[in-house]
Amino acid sequence: MKTLLTSTSALAVLAVGLFAAAPVAHATFINDAATGLAAPAFTQDFSNPALADNSVVTNQFARVSFTPSVYYNPQTGFGFTGNTVGNFTFASEPAFINPVTLTFSTPVTGAAFLMAADDTPYTFTALLGGIQVDSGSATVTGTAGHFGFTGEVFDRIVIDETASVGGGPYWLLGDLQLSAPFVREPARLAVPEPASLVLLGVSFVALGAMRRRKRS
Repeated sequence: MKTLLTSTSALAVLAVGLFAAAPVAHATFINDAATGLAAPAFTQDFSNPALADNSVVTNQFARVSFTPSVYYNPQTGFGFTGNTVGNFTFASEPAFINPVTLTFSTPVTGAAFLMAADDTPYTFTALLGGIQVDSGSATVTGTAGHFGFTGEVFDRIVIDETASVGGGPYWLLGDLQLSAPFVREPARLAVPEPASLVLLGVSFVALGAMRRRKRS
């Protein structure tokens, strides 16, 4: 009887595990791609509000803020066609800011941006509530490409130089694309699968047997 109870107890633990287990998804790192998100819900081109060259940028632009602050650097070169922000100012080279965190006003399931740098390796880290979701590394060249993440929920991206190359980790960023804000669905009661119900039933039988044995 003791062996039976031990086995059924193990099955009960397994049944609980089946209810608790859930697959963990990972974000897809967008690495120097020709295009960003397939269907962005919002694109920040850093044109509104209009700022003076080398202005400090924190949270003036919709849906994103920068920590520490970065600088407004209008560009038409390096593969950009519009306004950009950067981690340096042309007025005070060679000073630069690193790392920089982009924080979004609401969690998203996708974010991508054009970025150009001085052939410098960077690590990009997606986080949700301060907890890392995923990360990717890439050498960012002087011709802007798209970088970012898609396929998971996150609310910020950290851009961090991983090795100093050339004059330093200078970068420019433009055309920030974001998915629609992520809205968490109301919690739903999970419906057990047939196999889980069988295991759960066995555990109940085992508990009943234990109680009857104690009474006798």
